[in-house]
Amino acid sequence: MENKKHRWILYFIIITILTTVSVQLYWNYKNYEQNKQRVLNEIQLSLDNSIEAYYVNLSKKNHFAIIEPEKLTASDKLKKDKIWKDVFKTSGLKKEKSKIT
Repeated sequence: MENKKHRWILYFIIITILTTVSVQLYWNYKNYEQNKQRVLNEIQLSLDNSIEAYYVNLSKKNHFAIIEPEKLTASDKLKKDKIWKDVFKTSGLKKEKSKIT
């Protein structure tokens, strides 16, 4: 009778150990999947930020502004008009204007 009692205790200990190991493996795998998804999200966010920064820097390099002084002399106005006419001639905008009128 003592022998049967010891066997049941042994079986109970083995089942408890196997259950504990199984639960630990399950939780470790679940945590692994969550961390994997988190890393992928962080990589995607980092990639998106770097692409955005690249295009912002690229647009800063290719951006220009025309700033004119408030008071222009007559000769400055003529020079400015001549420059703008040259720009429109080379861009083809003058041709489009003449077709419309």
